[in-house]
Amino acid sequence: MIAQPDIASIPKVANKAQIVKARQNKRENYISGIDSTGDDLFLKINVLPDNKCKGGFTRGEHLCFAEMSKDEEESACSLMPGSPIVSYIGQSWTLLGLASFSKRCKGQQKKALNIVSYRRWINKIISTLVYASVFIFLFILVESQD
Repeated sequence: MIAQPDIASIPKVANKAQIVKARQNKRENYISGIDSTGDDLFLKINVLPDNKCKGGFTRGEHLCFAEMSKDEEESACSLMPGSPIVSYIGQSWTLLGLASFSKRCKGQQKKALNIVSYRRWINKIISTLVYASVFIFLFILVESQD
């Protein structure tokens, strides 16, 4: 059994090859989030191949997945939109997508935003934040010396 990830510290954003690997990795794909009662849920999912996806699915922009559990109480549909979809690939957690459904998502497959389509933008924002954080740290350090 793999330990549940700390979603806030997932180090990797998936690339196209990792999305393919996640589709083959049926045992280690999960959606994690907070449900309407405030409980944390960590649910096993199956990331489906593009040719199995229907209903408003745009290839490259979306991922679709099926839940492994049939428990209505603990369903991906009960999670908040934006909940992360992660996979345990190569001994580390990788972010694959973000849930983009509402409470009316009942059915076999769910749709999520494919993070690969936004990888360049995400990396740009992260690097900007890192540089800004270093600048702020140095500014505070210099100011505290006075």
